Amino acid sequence: MFVLFLFVALLAALFLLPGKKLKKAGINLPDQSARKRLWQIILFISLIMMMLSLRLAPFALIIFLVGLGVIGNSLWQDHMKSAEDLDEQDIPRQPSPRLSSKMTVEEAWEVLGLSPDAQTVDIDAAYRRLMGQIHPDKGGTDYLAAKINEARDLLKKELPPEA
Repeated sequence: MFVLFLFVALLAALFLLPGKKLKKAGINLPDQSARKRLWQIILFISLIMMMLSLRLAPFALIIFLVGLGVIGNSLWQDHMKSAEDLDEQDIPRQPSPRLSSKMTVEEAWEVLGLSPDAQTVDIDAAYRRLMGQIHPDKGGTDYLAAKINEARDLLKKELPPEA
């Protein structure tokens, strides 16, 4: 009986390996969280049964508690991932036509928060300050970063070169 539970545990552990390791072994399975959770349950049940067959009830209880934690964590991660997917679906995919049109010089001054009498140094300082706040690597969006880049480039092109 112990050998059967050991075999099932090893089989379940094999299918819990990351997808890359399975592909190297020539096994192509879709990486689905439900399939993974099923194999986790099978693994923990077989480990618990092995411990009980060896009359090691305290170890079986410990494995049961660890299994609850692992499977609960897996469920929580799936829940959070689906919540993120819902949040992303609420974001409009295309900006409004007015926002996607070519930027005017007045809009560029407004985007950078500067007045028309600002110099190239002021433009560069405002650009660095804003990009430090809204860069995509810091939680901002590509769209906002592109608008700030467009504003800086437009204003630098419009200003006469400094001597």
